[in-house]
Amino acid sequence: MLFRSISFLQAQPSVDPERIGLLGDSMGGAHVLWAAAHDPRAKAVISYGGPGDGDRWFRGLMGYERYLRWKEMIAAERTKRTLTGESTRVSTYDFLAFGEQERAEWDEFEKEFPTSHPPITIETAEKYLEYKPESVVANISPRPVFFVTAATSIIVPPDESDHLYAAAREPKKLWIIPPSGAAFRYATHLKGHGYSEHVARAFIDFFSEALGATPR
Repeated sequence: MLFRSISFLQAQPSVDPERIGLLGDSMGGAHVLWAAAHDPRAKAVISYGGPGDGDRWFRGLMGYERYLRWKEMIAAERTKRTLTGESTRVSTYDFLAFGEQERAEWDEFEKEFPTSHPPITIETAEKYLEYKPESVVANISPRPVFFVTAATSIIVPPDESDHLYAAAREPKKLWIIPPSGAAFRYATHLKGHGYSEHVARAFIDFFSEALGATPR
């Protein structure tokens, strides 16, 4: 989808095809890295709170015992799909192993956005574990990449951005927003109402420098 989005943008008369950047947050922060590593048309990238290794991220998020149970479920589901062609759906919350506070916060979120997190298949969970943008992030160089996360992030801990930054080649930047500058516990704002001003300004400044644009 991101590849097609770049193609669409390049076809627009108002867009300079040589000045297209990618910005993604949470899992989108992983997707933009994967896309840029495979598509040189992306000239600059910002990954905001994206995981670099799905298996490592998932294992750390839910704990080793629960992780092993999920691995067993995935193996059993693979056999079931082979024999029946059917897939089992599970709650997104179960996959993310939300604690009591996080579940309460997202229950409130779903009242406003009821279709935001539908059930997923166990095969989807399997693909998450196999997903490793960290393994290709070095391919983005010599195009610049900016890793951003919040020290208060709990769903995708800042360690993931640390790992990605270490695996990337120059030019690269890492910004872990300190607790005093992040009034939220997730990598991004829960209700999707945009980025706080200082975060948005950092993104604009990065793209302006990387793409040769004039800041607004």
